[in-house]
Amino acid sequence: MFAVTGSGESVFRMLLFVLLPQMCIWFSDEMGRMTGVAMGLGRPDITERTPGTFVAIGGWILLIAGISVWIKLWVQS
Repeated sequence: MFAVTGSGESVFRMLLFVLLPQMCIWFSDEMGRMTGVAMGLGRPDITERTPGTFVAIGGWILLIAGISVWIKLWVQS
């Protein structure tokens, strides 16, 4: 990322973006077992477990979607 943009800030932003999908992929079973988490005002609480496979699939979708948006923006500029 630094070689493409020449900015340390863009590297930091990329690492922050990749953090959640990587956690979903690598620790899918542990994240799927989390219950009782409130996501904020007006959002429902997580009351049931989610299968780890679904969490991992969601992580891959987030990762691929983010990479494809970045590539699309990079090609256009």
